[in-house]
Amino acid sequence: MMIALAAALTIFGAPQAERPLIFHDFETRSYGWRALNEGHSVDRTTNSLDVKNGTGALEFMFVPSAGQMSGMMLELGDISGAEGMTFWIKASRATAIAVGLFEQDEEEYVIVVNVPANRWLHVKANFEDFILTDESPLLNRRLDVEKIRAVLMLDLIATIAVGSDIGELLFGSRTGSNALWLDDFALLQKAPAPKLKREPLVIDSFDRDYTSWIPLQGVTLEPILGKGMRVSYERQLGRIPGLLKGISPTSLKGAKEIVFTLRCPQETSFIIRLEETDGEKWQVEARAPGGNESADMAIPLADFSPADDSELKDGRISPENLKLVFMADLTEAEPGTKNEFWIEKVFAR
Repeated sequence: MMIALAAALTIFGAPQAERPLIFHDFETRSYGWRALNEGHSVDRTTNSLDVKNGTGALEFMFVPSAGQMSGMMLELGDISGAEGMTFWIKASRATAIAVGLFEQDEEEYVIVVNVPANRWLHVKANFEDFILTDESPLLNRRLDVEKIRAVLMLDLIATIAVGSDIGELLFGSRTGSNALWLDDFALLQKAPAPKLKREPLVIDSFDRDYTSWIPLQGVTLEPILGKGMRVSYERQLGRIPGLLKGISPTSLKGAKEIVFTLRCPQETSFIIRLEETDGEKWQVEARAPGGNESADMAIPLADFSPADDSELKDGRISPENLKLVFMADLTEAEPGTKNEFWIEKVFAR
């Protein structure tokens, strides 16, 4: 029986995986990817150290400048029916990459991918994972795949840090040459990652093998699919051991409190900050008990007070306008001491 089956597969061919709508292997060309700014370059590389598969990859070289976006983009034709994308990416310095999808003259959607230094990362993202940017025009709040006309990859840290004293304090210097490498970029007709059962008011349940949190200088993030994310750092003078994440506008409408499910081997004090789309910023201090068991650190939104750098508008926290969550370790400890904790879930209720 097995011999007959093998013979049939040989004659008629084994079942083939569904072909991607777009597949860029960069073996012979760059497929129309281009830099956003003059002076930055996008080209193929055949350097085996910077190629993930085959003999070619795409190389984006740039020296960041204040006021410029450091990124590359690809204009698209009709990709109706696509449900997601996959790609391999590597960076010369640890950074966060914004992957954007732009509808024709309409809404803008994004995911953020934390990319370690000099290590290839495989990203599998469903289009349902993309969230509306806080600067996007608001129409139907739904990503219309048939209207997507461009994909963008932007080095967020290089764009934010250069030319900004606070940016360099938070993320470190980005002067000099930087590089991103891209390989095997594909747009797929079937979602490449498991579809998620969307729970209301969830900020992150860590159901992807990459993380969208952005670490500050000296902080290392290690996501473990379905288990959470390990956050580790060494406390140093002049550094803030923290991390932040974007929130889709209107996604927390009706929330009364924000909850962090944490596992902290050492008792840790945090400052939690929330930012609204209109510039209002709110903060509160909270403490997570030490131990090996997970525990919820629940903070009523009513406990937040305006931050010193807030642009006060209506003077009240509006959960439907929240666009950013930030947390940092405030624990009094000697410089050079190390700490780590796990975030298992962040949600509102």
